[in-house]
Amino acid sequence: MPRLTASLRALATEDHRIAVAAVNDGIVLLDGEERRIHSAAPMTREERSERRVAWGRYALLRALARTRAPRTQAQLAEETGVTQAAISQSLKRLDGLVSRTADGWSARNVREVADAFLTQYPGARGITTGWYSLDPVTRQAQLVAEAATREGAVISGDAGADRIAPWRKPVRAVVYGRTGLNLARHGFGDADLEHASLEYTVPADQTIWATARAHSDPDPRVVGWRAGAGSEKVSSDLG
Repeated sequence: MPRLTASLRALATEDHRIAVAAVNDGIVLLDGEERRIHSAAPMTREERSERRVAWGRYALLRALARTRAPRTQAQLAEETGVTQAAISQSLKRLDGLVSRTADGWSARNVREVADAFLTQYPGARGITTGWYSLDPVTRQAQLVAEAATREGAVISGDAGADRIAPWRKPVRAVVYGRTGLNLARHGFGDADLEHASLEYTVPADQTIWATARAHSDPDPRVVGWRAGAGSEKVSSDLG
């Protein structure tokens, strides 16, 4: 299931016949103990309190870095896919990075906002599968996006950057989709992530879709946009 609720935690802690895998939280509850998926060690109380990611705040950083135009909290909420109350709370946490005028909120320094996002964002998380094809990477991404058209898809990675501003030969594509997709039906072979030519991810970060719409033109379902963080090319990451 996506998340571990308080009631389910209490039930699984009391009844050890129940095991829970909370995909978006990255938590497994087995034999009454909570564990992170990447670790065999039981979670500490501090880890449990920090397990939820502030997706809305990261989406707000992306929005503020996208354009210097000031926007109201309601406009920022629509662009990021979170509530206006969440935007208000996030703006308070970003004190020093944002400024307010009669027209709304904007970044004091776009580079500082971009750096804050790139250094803090933990990635979209969720469930990722690796696939391989001999087709050009941009063609692979387009095929997968078309296969996921009904639910919607976001093209990312090298293929996403290439759609914005071609600057090198794409070697890997990342596609975000709303549901799982068996790409073997579309000519792809299974591959580990190290050797995959395409990564398909059902993200835990649900703000990706609203952010993509803000960047997209004219099709809001398939756009060139990079959701990841780290040492990627900043102009690609931020559209």
